[in-house]
Amino acid sequence: MMDSIFPRGGPLYGTTRVTVRAEGLSQLIDAFPNPKCKFGTNEMIVDATYIKCTKAPLTFYASENSAKNETCV
Repeated sequence: MMDSIFPRGGPLYGTTRVTVRAEGLSQLIDAFPNPKCKFGTNEMIVDATYIKCTKAPLTFYASENSAKNETCV
């Protein structure tokens, strides 16, 4: 199940980088090496990439140097 999506919105024409946090993503890397994300309809399926991220989205006051030891797409 998804924990968070950041940012919560963006332009309708796309090009917004989105970070999806979900429990257990690191366990899916071998089974699903080429992840995809779907935004709305089947016409809005895009390629994704596994990345290292913080456990929760950074707050306004959080340091960019926070530990990135979770897996996100």
